[in-house]
Amino acid sequence: MMLAVAIFAMGMAFESSRHQPSEKVAQSQGQNTKQPDGEGSALGNWLTQDAVGFFTAALVIVGLLQIGVFLRQLRLMRDGLKPAQEAAEAAKLNAQAVMDAEGAQLYPVIKSHNLKDVFGLRFHVYESTITSKLEPPKVVYSFKNYGKTPAKLQRVMHSVTFFEEGSPRSELTHLEADRALEVIGGGNVSAPIEIEMLANFTRDMGKLVETNRGHLILSGYAIFTDFFDRQFICEWRCEGRSNGFQLISHQQHLDPDKKRA
Repeated sequence: MMLAVAIFAMGMAFESSRHQPSEKVAQSQGQNTKQPDGEGSALGNWLTQDAVGFFTAALVIVGLLQIGVFLRQLRLMRDGLKPAQEAAEAAKLNAQAVMDAEGAQLYPVIKSHNLKDVFGLRFHVYESTITSKLEPPKVVYSFKNYGKTPAKLQRVMHSVTFFEEGSPRSELTHLEADRALEVIGGGNVSAPIEIEMLANFTRDMGKLVETNRGHLILSGYAIFTDFFDRQFICEWRCEGRSNGFQLISHQQHLDPDKKRA
């Protein structure tokens, strides 16, 4: 608004200065036909013109001052927004930290297995036996929620596989059949999940596992949603020996494809 007033005042000054020459021409032409009224008339004209010019200049100065004040206030407002933005970012980071601290954390927990019997049978099978197949490894496990808020377990993929040291890994993952949605509270465990090795497990495989030249791996991943409606993938790997399965790797991360579940 002040900028408009200043522009208007400058326009008035320009307009008055533009008309001054024409007025002087008219006065000079009038001098040929009419005598001056005297010194009082000339003084009055001078005072009128000087007052208009002074008033116009004053309006311009006031407008410029108002523009300066406005620009300063704008800068102060911009500087004042910076702490607010920093506070909002800090609040966002704090909320993220709270969700990470309070969110669900799933880990597989081995309940039972038959590896002791499987590896024990290897010593009782004679070389002359027609078949070298052993009982397939079986394991029962659950998921324990080490977080403080519930986890909605939606999908589980898992497998038990064997691969020889140095050979390409082929850990096939199989979908657990007929899994219903399960809510695991903080500190609680899920229902037992049982899995059996689908391929044949032979004596030679058992020898390689016990001599660390082969690996019997229970692996898989689970998809779950936490209390804050974030979807995660929990991936894990357990290695089997005659004494059972031991967790060797675990990671949990946000699922980029929320439609997967």
